[in-house]
Amino acid sequence: MSGEKPFYTLKELAEIFGVKPKSMYNLVYTGKLPARKWGKMWIVTKKDLEKFFQELPMAGDTNARR
Repeated sequence: MSGEKPFYTLKELAEIFGVKPKSMYNLVYTGKLPARKWGKMWIVTKKDLEKFFQELPMAGDTNARR
């Protein structure tokens, strides 16, 4: 995919996924989504975002963490 960024702000991710920015901040503060503070912004690297999605349970997975 061309035009991919090496990192995203939490606000950008909220817009991409159609959730409120607070939802993204909650994922960071609970340790579920790794993020780094850069100036006044929180950023998530593409690598960390990919890892986050790989660790999500698949639909129908009976061994999913709750």
